[in-house]
Amino acid sequence: MNRVGKKPYVESVESNNRPDKEVALESWLAHIKRNQSIITDVMTGQYKSKVTCPSCSKESITFDPFITVTLPIPQKVVNVFECFVFFRNFETKTKRVSFTYSKPNIEDWTKNIARIAEVD
Repeated sequence: MNRVGKKPYVESVESNNRPDKEVALESWLAHIKRNQSIITDVMTGQYKSKVTCPSCSKESITFDPFITVTLPIPQKVVNVFECFVFFRNFETKTKRVSFTYSKPNIEDWTKNIARIAEVD
């Protein structure tokens, strides 16, 4: 699918304290010298990568192409609420109540407790 038949050699582009906009454009133009396709046109982007040397503190900033980005899938948080229900008449046996919830909501809790703890 690549429309570039003969790919030229392209140097990696460094920022050298230049503005990000300028470096990003230069990096993109270097990338499309070797990669031209409908996928590149529609689905490719760039991300900024910044690395600092721990010994000399030199910063290297580059703009690298990407086609896919991995994103974490949020996991649904489920908590368990457990309690004991004591009845006023003292004749009904104490009941243990437990239910799951994702967000704390007192109204939902009281409804769940009332539903689960109904007297048989």
